[in-house]
Amino acid sequence: MSSTVTDVKAYQWYAGGQWRDVANGQLFDDFEPYTGNLYARVADCGAEEARLAIAAAHEAFGAWAETPPVEKARLFFHQGQICLNTRKIIIQRAIYDEFLDKFVARVKTLPSGDPLDPHTIIGPLVTQAAVDLMHKRVQEAVALGATVHTGGTSEGLVSQPTVLTDVPYTAEAANEETFGPLVLVDVVDTAEQFP
Repeated sequence: MSSTVTDVKAYQWYAGGQWRDVANGQLFDDFEPYTGNLYARVADCGAEEARLAIAAAHEAFGAWAETPPVEKARLFFHQGQICLNTRKIIIQRAIYDEFLDKFVARVKTLPSGDPLDPHTIIGPLVTQAAVDLMHKRVQEAVALGATVHTGGTSEGLVSQPTVLTDVPYTAEAANEETFGPLVLVDVVDTAEQFP
């Protein structure tokens, strides 16, 4: 059964605690990869949305530093060990370099280690198998041409938050949940290029 225009939900974007319309008012169509059916219309974010999102994240960080570890674990989605974590960020080329530089710089500041330390943001993964899976996915992506901008290492059960770019679609990290602190950043020229 194929989707009709009336079946398709339109999604705003979210930052600073609220859902928002994009400045340009544009949405792009997103298709289910297996069937090719249209299943969503998504906010076509640009430079203005990136600036607002970065400002909202910066504003939120002050309160984050004072948040108790138990609450951090709930809010940070357990070091990526949950299906709701962000695993891919798709950015338009016009703002890609600026976004990537700021995002990587911010990720490098995330303290990792003991979850009982109130300053820790990235705690341990659940098992050594989870650490090994993340390491395997990163190494495979690198072997296929990906670039590691930060992270890619672990100490004990703590995997450092990792940012990859240039990850080919054939890499497992591009197609499978890793359940660790791993984010892929892709660049597109237009919404039509959305993977």
